[in-house]
Amino acid sequence: MKQTKNTSWGVITCALIFFWPIGIYLLIRRFNNDKAATFQHSKGLKITSYILMGFGALAMVMTLSGQMTGKDSAGVEHQIVGAQMIPYLLISAMFLLGGIILFNKMRKIDKNSVKYKRYINLVVNNQLSEISKIASALSLSSSQVTHDLQSMIDNGYLANAYIDRSRNQIILTQKPVNQGIDTAALETYVCSSCGAKNEIYAGSPKVCEYCGTVLK
Repeated sequence: MKQTKNTSWGVITCALIFFWPIGIYLLIRRFNNDKAATFQHSKGLKITSYILMGFGALAMVMTLSGQMTGKDSAGVEHQIVGAQMIPYLLISAMFLLGGIILFNKMRKIDKNSVKYKRYINLVVNNQLSEISKIASALSLSSSQVTHDLQSMIDNGYLANAYIDRSRNQIILTQKPVNQGIDTAALETYVCSSCGAKNEIYAGSPKVCEYCGTVLK
C-alpha cells in the first residue's frame, strides 16, 4: 500500500489562518496518518486556535461598535453600518468558529496524548498485561480500559498487540528474530514523544514502533 504523503505543518497552519475549513481537513488527515503528531504538535496549533478566536472576536466587536470602516465607489472612507455589517459579521463568525473547532480538536488530542502515554508506560515499559491491574493503576473500570486499549490497537499505537478476552489480558506479540542477528546487539531507546522503551537491533532503523517518532 502506498503511504500518503503528509502535508507540512507550515501549510496546515497557513490554511487554518486563511481558510480554516481546508486547514481543519488537512489537520485531521495529518493526525490520522502521523501517530507521532498526537504527542508533538498540540501547543503550536492551540496558539493558532487562539489567534483565530481572537481575530474573529475582535473583528466582530469592531463591526458591531461601528469602528469598522470601508471605502465607497468614489474612494471615500465611511463607517460600516446597517446591512453593510453582514459580510463583516459573517467573516468574523467564520474565524471565531474555526478557532473554537480547532481548540476543541486540540484539547481532545491533548487528552488522548496524556492517556496514551499512561497506557504505554504501564503496558510497554512496565509490562503490565492484566486488564484489572491496569484499571486499578489508572482508577478506571476494566471495560473502559479494554475499550481504550482496543482503540489504541486499532489506531496503530499498539500495533503488535491484541486483547485476550478469555484471560482479560492485553498481549504484546514478540517481533520475529532474524537468523544470524546477535540478540546481545539490542539497544534500548526511550521515545521522546510517547515515552515507550524500544529495543532495536544495532543497524536497524531507529523509529518508535508505537508512534513512529525518530529515536535519538
